[in-house]
Amino acid sequence: MDTLEKDKAISADIVRRFFIAIRELIEMGELRGMQTFTRLYKINRRNLYQLEKEPERSIFRVSWLTYLVEDFNISAQWLLTGRGGHFIEQTMAQSRKKCKRQASKNIHQHNSLNNNKLQNESPRLESV
Repeated sequence: MDTLEKDKAISADIVRRFFIAIRELIEMGELRGMQTFTRLYKINRRNLYQLEKEPERSIFRVSWLTYLVEDFNISAQWLLTGRGGHFIEQTMAQSRKKCKRQASKNIHQHNSLNNNKLQNESPRLESV
């Protein structure tokens, strides 16, 4: 297997683990569903569903992994390598509290950044 093929295989494995983590979060009740995740992080839902069917497609964004790591306590090592546990070691109660607090905080920051960006990009009316 040449380097390019190996890179594609590694990337597809990361994408598969991303979806495993999403499904686990749904089963645990941390997310209502895939649409909730896409809405929270302003991800195109159709692209995400297509990516789940075809993990080798090049529409995956690395930032999506960050949302899982920072907001839901998913192990970055596991997402990237497949080694170790899916979650960072904590008690489940601690994990849930931290996930909810952090997700709320990050979503608020994410929305504020988007709102600021939109305000800065909106055309200014010139006075006549």
